This record gives sequence, structure tokens and C-alpha cells, in this order.
Amino acid sequence: MKRFSLDKGRSILIYGAGILGKDIYNKVKDVYHVQCFIDRRTDTGKEMDISVRDPEHLSEYKDCAVIVCVHDGNWHYEIAENLYQHGFNQILFLALSDVYKKEEAFLMKKMYNLFLEKQYDCLEGIPCYSEMKRDIFSENVIRKNELYVTAYCSREMLYSYDKVDEHQKGKMSAEIISYLDVPIIVHKPYIDLFRFFMYGEGSCELYIRNMRQLNNSFDMAEEEFLRSQYLIYQLLEKEYEKGFDAFQYAPIDVKWNPRGYFNVIDGHHRCAFYCLKGLQNMPVRMTREDYNIWVNEEYFEKLKRILVEGRVIPYTRINHPMLQEYRCRSMEFEKTVLDVMQEWLYDEKQTFHSALELSNYQGYYSRNIYRMNKSNEIGVIVTEKEDKQFVHTLNQLQYIPENSIVIMESLDECIKKKKVYELGIVCNMYEVNDLKDVLKHLNDIISDKIFWQSKSDAEAEKNYIINNSKFCNYKHIEGKCVEGRLCEIGVFYV
Repeated sequence: MKRFSLDKGRSILIYGAGILGKDIYNKVKDVYHVQCFIDRRTDTGKEMDISVRDPEHLSEYKDCAVIVCVHDGNWHYEIAENLYQHGFNQILFLALSDVYKKEEAFLMKKMYNLFLEKQYDCLEGIPCYSEMKRDIFSENVIRKNELYVTAYCSREMLYSYDKVDEHQKGKMSAEIISYLDVPIIVHKPYIDLFRFFMYGEGSCELYIRNMRQLNNSFDMAEEEFLRSQYLIYQLLEKEYEKGFDAFQYAPIDVKWNPRGYFNVIDGHHRCAFYCLKGLQNMPVRMTREDYNIWVNEEYFEKLKRILVEGRVIPYTRINHPMLQEYRCRSMEFEKTVLDVMQEWLYDEKQTFHSALELSNYQGYYSRNIYRMNKSNEIGVIVTEKEDKQFVHTLNQLQYIPENSIVIMESLDECIKKKKVYELGIVCNMYEVNDLKDVLKHLNDIISDKIFWQSKSDAEAEKNYIINNSKFCNYKHIEGKCVEGRLCEIGVFYV
């Protein structure tokens, strides 16, 4: 089945028993046969004359159409994907994600709006969900020849140059040496320069102080040197106005690093510009040899089987050239929580003896801590057996050595091993009710600091940790919007 229609009198289900769902129900109950609401909170809608069911237990309704009635459009992708995983294929929703084919996404959005506008006679030829998504295993290459490949690469895999020519070493201060082989987002000379040009924030003194000599521009006055860099910025802005495709013909030159990422050889200005524009993927050029290493065909085939068989739903970004069309269910735009964590780690100027990740992102932060070389021992808690195998395979795909990240199934496993970690990464994990159960364990297994992202009620969660644990000191870092909700990012310490 490729298309479906919402003829009057059809049996439908309404996803979302909130204000919007109830309003839609009252409008359509005389047009369609509404079987029930779908909502994870089955205690909602008690005042309605219709049941509220959990999506896990609806096998008898798989032939019904489902209307997603949730105000926040950012949640529609996750909801539709979850419904599809539970056997539903006729789903009407807002197709806002870029994982969908363009024509099908446009048609789905059109049909959704016709439904909201009560144009029920026009709801024909709606794409089934199975027809919506792009092929997630398509090779994401812009162009290639026998020597080079140009492809899109996630920005978190782009690090600054890791070494310089011998004749340049004498020109480098200790300050600029500290920015060798670091994630682009924390390469402050370039990031500060473009933030100053774009927003008038901060200072470009760090760039001028360190880069003028490296660029052989030490004979230029500071004002003249800064004007020359501003011309570069203006050129990038003009190209950006033409659309991002224009940058396909000005890729960033990179080379593979054995730790599983790329070092930028040429293009640091472009990298900083793209980061501050919020772009998550950038066009890069590498040798064919480096591209083949990145593909890592043996472990890619193993991971592909896991994804095809549907044994696990990834909540993590997968940095791989054959999976760039794939998007994890948890999506972030512009400055990400990872960006904030990387900036904090480098501002701390500290390498932790050990770190433990407790998050909903299947070892995502652990892999990046390994790349950043910011902890000697790294552990990650992955609660589901299938997820454990998935994370293990994903680590191998991304060149994380076997014992560099220890995968555990629970906090209890850490406690039994009497293992203590200096740093805890606790992101999007615990509401207040959960904290009541786990906080005593965090007291025992985390000794120094907790990098934290709130789950749902930032103020309540933060106060509970401060008042009920040894981590009674708190430093706010940033507030941001993740998955359509506000969250807070900060650090707790003893």
C-alpha cells in the first residue's frame, strides 16, 4: 500500500489526549468513527466518552488511520516513527523532518492542513508512512574520482589541524598550540573571530594575537589584518545567501585521524562560519583511502543488519557516510548539548581519570569524550540488551577500541564493582521521581563533578540534587531548546 484516503465514516485513532486531541475529537466524531485516543498517559481523558489506550497494545487497530494531534510539530516525527514501529502505516501528521522524500513530505503537510481546515472531502492519496522515508543507506557523496571523495560530514567529527610544519613551529605560541587537534567548536581563535563579525559579541583579540604571525601577516597593522579577515567573512555570507549548495564547490580539506575523526587541513574559517550558522553537516574533501577507512565496511554491514531488523531504535547520531540520510529520533539544531559539553571540557583544562555516561543517547557523549581524549577510563550505562550490542557495534564502526568504553547494564553493576568515576555525564535522564531512587547511587559512584542536562522540570530537578546530595554546588552554563522543550545545562560539584 502506497496511498490511503480518509473517507467520511472511516475508523480512525487520535494520537494525543491533550487539549488539541480533544478539540479535534469534538470536531470529527460525527464525521469519522473514532475508536480511541492513543496516549502514553492513559489516565488522561477520563472525562471523555472514549477510551485512552497505550500505543503498545493496539494490535486490533492496525488497519485504522491515525491522526497525530500534538501541538508541537517537532514531536510529530518521533510519534509517527514510533507508531510505524508498532505496526501502523496510515498516519496523518506534520512531516517536518528532512528524513522524508520532498514530494511526499509536501503532500503530507498539505493533507494535514486540509484536515485541520475541515476539508474532509479532499483527503485522498495520502502517502503511507512506509513510502515517506528516504533510503537511509544511500551513499552520501557529492562527487568522487580515483583520488578524492567529497562528501557531507557531521561537524562533531571535524577537529582542527593536529600538527604544523617545522618552519611554523617557531611562530606558534603556547596559547595557539593548545588549540591543536581540538573540536572546531572549541577552536576559540576562529569561533571568536566569526562570532565577533556576526553578532558583535566578545573579542577577536585572541585571533589577531595568534594568527597574524602564522598567516605571515605580522607586517600588517592590526586594523588592516582584521579588515582582511572581515573580507573573508563577507565573501562567505554572500555565498551563504545563494544557498548552502554553493559550498559544495568549496569543501573543507580533511585527513583521517586514527582516533576516528577528521583533522582539517584547510578550511578553518569555513568550519567556524558553518558552526555558527548552526549547520550540522559540512562538505569535506578527503582522499579515497581515507574515505574507505571512514566507511569501515565490515562493521557497517553489521550495524546495517541491526537497523534493518529493527532490533533497536537509535537515539544517537550515527556519523557515517552511508548513514547521513539517517536521523536519530532525538534531534538538535544550532548549538547542541555536545557543543556545550565540549566547550566546558576545554575551558576546564582538565583530563578526568574516569567518566561515566548516564543518558538516553546510547554512548553518544562517551564516544566524543574518547575522541577528545578527556578521560582515561570511560563507562556508559546501556540498559537494554539489544542496545548494548548496538552500542558495541557502533563503537567498532567509529573506531573506538574494544576496551576504551566499558558498556554496563545498570547502576547496580557499577556499585557491585565498587567503581568510582570522577566525572558523571547525566543528560536528559532523571525526573525528580527518578532522582529519589538513583541520587544515593550517584553520591557513591561519582566523586567530583556532574555535567547535567535537565529532563523535564529543570528547576525542580536542580533543587532536588542540590538539597539531597553531596553535589550541593551548581554552575549554570546554558539554557536551550531541545526536542521542542526548554532545558537547562549546568555542572554540579561537591
